[in-house]
Amino acid sequence: MVDFVALTGSIKTAFDLARSAKDVNDQARANVAVIGIMEQLMEVQSQLSSTQVEYQALLEEVSRLKSELDDKRRFDSYRLERAPMGGYILTLKAGCVTEDCPPHSICPRCKEDGRLSVLTDTEYRFDCPACPFVAGKKPRPPRNQRRVVHSGFM
Repeated sequence: MVDFVALTGSIKTAFDLARSAKDVNDQARANVAVIGIMEQLMEVQSQLSSTQVEYQALLEEVSRLKSELDDKRRFDSYRLERAPMGGYILTLKAGCVTEDCPPHSICPRCKEDGRLSVLTDTEYRFDCPACPFVAGKKPRPPRNQRRVVHSGFM
């Protein structure tokens, strides 16, 4: 981090050199004073440049952190709910349901990865379209086995 005390000191030194140079009648001493002022101003410029780079990096970090916070907040509208057959899903809270955001559930696995994946809600289960997550709602009926029809002839 740039030391603002040092930066202020460099500016003050440049100002003092400029003030002393105005009263100098000797050209050689005036040239030395001008060179000193130029050196101090270059130091100030370098420190300001470093400050600008650090400021930009801090702005980017703040932006990244705000984005992470917003990503986490979008899951605040959901509550963990047990599916009828024992799995867990995240369901939109009743107070968050609107015309633009109807009742739905999202995948808890995808949430852990920061993704908001709406579950497909079928008669028998909840399926995640983004990962292999499944939560059962009710058992499927047994499949009909082929019936052997006896015609009475052998």
